[in-house]
Amino acid sequence: MFRFIFIWVTGCLLSCSLAAQGLDALKKDYPLLMEKFGGELDSQRADYYFLVDVSGTMQQYRDVVVPALQEFFRSLQTDDYVSVIKFGGKARNDLSSFGSVRPEMIQNLIRYVPNLYQMIQNAEDQRLFSGYTDLEAMLLYLTDELHQAGRNNLKFIFVITDFIHDPLPGKRGHEQWDAIAVRLQNEQSENHVCAFALQLPGEKSGRDLEQVRRVFPPAFGFELQEVQNRTALSEWFTDKKNRILLDKFTVLIGNKLGEAGLSMEPELTVDGHLRLNTSRKANELFDGLSLDSLSWQSTGFRIDSRLPAVIRETDGRVYAGQIRYQSVAFPFFHAFRDTLTVQASPASPWMNELRRLGVVPETLSYPVPLRRTVFTFYLPLWLTVVLLGALLLYLLLVCRAFGRNRAAANKINGRFVVRYEGEEIARKEARARQSVDIGMGASFISVAQEACNWRVEIRYVTYACFRCFKKPEYRIYLLKGARFKTDREYLNHQHPPFSRGRGLFIGSFSIKWNF
Repeated sequence: MFRFIFIWVTGCLLSCSLAAQGLDALKKDYPLLMEKFGGELDSQRADYYFLVDVSGTMQQYRDVVVPALQEFFRSLQTDDYVSVIKFGGKARNDLSSFGSVRPEMIQNLIRYVPNLYQMIQNAEDQRLFSGYTDLEAMLLYLTDELHQAGRNNLKFIFVITDFIHDPLPGKRGHEQWDAIAVRLQNEQSENHVCAFALQLPGEKSGRDLEQVRRVFPPAFGFELQEVQNRTALSEWFTDKKNRILLDKFTVLIGNKLGEAGLSMEPELTVDGHLRLNTSRKANELFDGLSLDSLSWQSTGFRIDSRLPAVIRETDGRVYAGQIRYQSVAFPFFHAFRDTLTVQASPASPWMNELRRLGVVPETLSYPVPLRRTVFTFYLPLWLTVVLLGALLLYLLLVCRAFGRNRAAANKINGRFVVRYEGEEIARKEARARQSVDIGMGASFISVAQEACNWRVEIRYVTYACFRCFKKPEYRIYLLKGARFKTDREYLNHQHPPFSRGRGLFIGSFSIKWNF
């Protein structure tokens, strides 16, 4: 009794040690993912299908297979599912009680394995199991087992045989290999299945291996291992425990992928600035969604892209860039009528670990219908409008200045009166004149007084039309004489402005311009 307890405790401790080693390896390779989701690994369950060849030629490997299976069964988790199928000329699961794992069931499995090679006392069954090896019957039984309802979607298949197909007489050549392949392919559509094959040694070992390999879909990752002795088989099972732990973790993470659940509403301004109002479904595996690129079919347009951009919020707004016409062509307005295709991919801080794990979501494509007339000039519409408005206003002011310069009403009009010592000596009316001259030898008003040794000219001075804010002026030019006075005294090289109603004084003379 003590010996049994010692062996059982030692096996449990060994299994726990191997499990811990597997978890440590996962934490080393996938530290971020394990930190966040590693605690859920205990809840990830799997189905195990062991197909053991117990035909006469395989009896000699009983002492190799049995201990390895017992050690493997000790590492099973509660609610895993186990099916042990022995086969020769036919296939059978002797213990219908095998199913969802419970602690007491593990002990039943460990006690059952040594009897796995024990033939049924019925002579016909003894002959069928021991005298033949029907690989097709084994595979058909497996497809029935896989198809049972209520199982886990992570499945591991272990086939232990020498892969020599030796069915009952008359059956060879009538096998349903293709039908088995179809049934296995259908099984993959909803599940993650891994297939492992242990090829036991013997004469002609592996003769029909390729036929069996062909019925398994490529997605099963059919993995072959040739086993020569007990140590190699035990080590192989230990290695598979770590692989199974990794597959469990892969399925756990893969189940969290879900759909991105992204919806987009485009917002295109008249200047071609494109913004995408996004709403995405929260996903615990991805904290964001990366908008990578966008494309369309319309010719003549291009985009100055600001992508990629990562959306972290559930509802966000992304500036995607500016849609432009290929050339600055007139007219400046062009209709954009197309469906944008936005390529997106989930984003998270552990993307590198997901790629190593093989759980990489596909790039997502979202069609976004877009209808808008776009202003295609290289300046924004508002700035273009402002500049055109300023140019138009300037042209109006230029025209106004031109008309004002040419208007007769703005030229020199009115009556000029000349006095000497307060006494009027000359007067004359001016009508839309460009200039008037007064004084010695003047043509407009000639002053004949002997004291007149001066001559003055009042000119209508205009400015170029592009100086539209510069008003025309009346200026005084002393052509003869040394100085004159209006509001103050000026020298002959100075040309002050003059206005109607003001007085101009030169010595004892005064000139008054009246309306």
